[in-house]
Amino acid sequence: MAPSPELDPTTAADPTTAGPTAAGPTTAGPTAAHDPSYGFDHLMTRFQEVLSARAAMTVARRAPLGRSRLVDAPRARLLLALEAYTAELNARNLPVPYGIRDDLRIQRRILGRAADASG
Repeated sequence: MAPSPELDPTTAADPTTAGPTAAGPTTAGPTAAHDPSYGFDHLMTRFQEVLSARAAMTVARRAPLGRSRLVDAPRARLLLALEAYTAELNARNLPVPYGIRDDLRIQRRILGRAADASG
């Protein structure tokens, strides 16, 4: 049996003669396409949007008094982000964390939307 090109000291230093390496694109193979953690994850994207909307709410709450209208757009953004995140959790049959559920309920009541029947 011949030694593999990766282990052969005469060809390991020459990238033109060496076979596929760990850094090479051929190691991804078909298993990477079936790995749920590989690539774009909608759940993580939805959660990042919730965090971003919460940060925008924090900034908007620091506005001077008499500027309460500055909070309306970030609050609506937060509500949409929370609803999208809970919809993604429900689509995956995952539980909604208590903090997310409670925050969603609060934002819905503040904006005057009726709470859904799942709460």
